[in-house]
Formats: sequence, structure tokens, C-alpha cells
Amino acid sequence: MVSVEPLVLIVDDETPIRRFLRLSLAGEGYRVIEAGTAAEALEMIAGQRPDVVILDLGLPDRDGLDLTRDVREWSSVPIVVLSAREKENDKVAALEAGADDYLTKPFGTGELMARLRVAESLRREGTSEYCGTNKTSSYVKATSGNIFINLSSSTCHCERALASAAISYLIVT
Repeated sequence: MVSVEPLVLIVDDETPIRRFLRLSLAGEGYRVIEAGTAAEALEMIAGQRPDVVILDLGLPDRDGLDLTRDVREWSSVPIVVLSAREKENDKVAALEAGADDYLTKPFGTGELMARLRVAESLRREGTSEYCGTNKTSSYVKATSGNIFINLSSSTCHCERALASAAISYLIVT
């Protein structure tokens, strides 16, 4: 079985910060993609499905809190905020918006790497979560393989290819 290194999306409008993070993460074995705006980040999260997002809150086109809320409407990708905003209310607001962790700038790379490992392990645990409802359906998301189950219509949607054993287990249970 081929092991694929985790893919990290860095979302920061400061090129030197992105460069530093890219080099640090690559040195630890991560694959890295970058976005300088919220719009680019949304496109990359939807299209490239990163394993973890490192997000600065001060983006030129939109606040990172709004981006976090939007992403949480359709994705459970771990989001680690990396921001110069150091007040407690900023941290609480980010966590309540859906961020999984918060680290203030300046930061140590050792601490960042530890927080990324925790974020990755949370994603790999394969837990289910209630995603919400719209006017006609209720959804549950199994994060292992990104399976969306529509409880109202008894249908499911898989974002990634899954082993047949996993699908059989899902259908039987």
C-alpha cells in the first residue's frame, strides 16, 4: 500500500509567511498548496480536498471567520487558524466559527507541527457528525471517506472512492 503524505492548504495573503510555512511543512514531509485569498482557498478546498487548512484571518477579500463558517457548511476539513489576532475574544470567535485550533503569530514551528498532527488524527478517526438539515433532508457525514448520507431519502454520496468493504459495512448498518 502506498502512503500518501498529508496535503496542507496554507491560506495567507503574506507571501513570506506562505514561503516559510511551505518550506517548514515540506521539510516535515507534508505536501503543500497555497492560497492568498479566501476565494482561492474555497476553490482549493473544494477541488483539491486538503487534509488540513492553515488559515490566516486577515485576508484581503474576506475575513477568515466568514470563510471558516462557509467551509463548515459543507466540509469537516480540520482548520488551524494562524493569526496575529491574539485577544481571547478573537480566538473564541474563530473556534465558535468552526476552527479546530488557533495559534498566534509569532509561532514556533514545533508547536505548529504538533497541532497539525493532532488535527490530522482527528480527521483520521472516522467519526460521524450531524451536518444539518435543509427544507427536505437531514444529512450525516462519515468523515472516513467523506460519505454524506441523506436520512430522508436513504441515499448516500461519496466524495472519494472507498473500498467495497467500507461501502458494504455502511449499507448493512
